[in-house]
Amino acid sequence: RSNLLNRSDWMSRAVPKETCLVNILSGAAFFIKKETFNIVGGWDKNMFLYHEDDDLCLRIKQNSEDLMFVSTATVQHIRGASTPSSKKSAYFKGWHMGKSRVYAAVKHKKEYARSSALIGAIMQLSSPISLVSSRKRAKSWGYLKGVISGLIYK
Repeated sequence: RSNLLNRSDWMSRAVPKETCLVNILSGAAFFIKKETFNIVGGWDKNMFLYHEDDDLCLRIKQNSEDLMFVSTATVQHIRGASTPSSKKSAYFKGWHMGKSRVYAAVKHKKEYARSSALIGAIMQLSSPISLVSSRKRAKSWGYLKGVISGLIYK
């Protein structure tokens, strides 16, 4: 799933049982021909940590290339192991997530990109989980400030 796709284009959360074409791939592990990567412009340097893989996938598809999920491939992605579990790293991740969310949605001409990101950030911050967890609250504050930064980015 990706907020850059229309909901009608979302795939099931279940992993496909067979090799098949898909609408989006996770950046946790994918292979791309260098030629295709260069043709679509590579990574967008305005995005860091979040949505950069979705953006790349959409540009690949706009270039009439297919995205394929290979069911026999095995990848182990250890979630959250690259950064310490702290308020500081949660804020950092939240900020980049918010900024990239706005930037990518505007870039791909999503309806209400700015307002929906801002509303989502406010909802996250006012969530009961954010009220009781200092780490979640730090991430939510970072996300809100990243969204605001994305709103003023030209």
